[in-house]
Amino acid sequence: MEHIFAVSTRNVDPARLSGELKSIFGRGGYRIEMRHSTYRVYANHQLPENGYFRLYKYIY
Repeated sequence: MEHIFAVSTRNVDPARLSGELKSIFGRGGYRIEMRHSTYRVYANHQLPENGYFRLYKYIY
């Protein structure tokens, strides 16, 4: 089952976001699409409890 969550593109460093997603989900464990100023992240498993905090620190 694929899990979907969104991250606003506002004030996000795409390279740092990608690196953190790779750290959380592993290589090939997610894909990203950008629609309407929002990154949609499709992942193979749910974002862990501390995942939103880990992603938030890459929003500047």
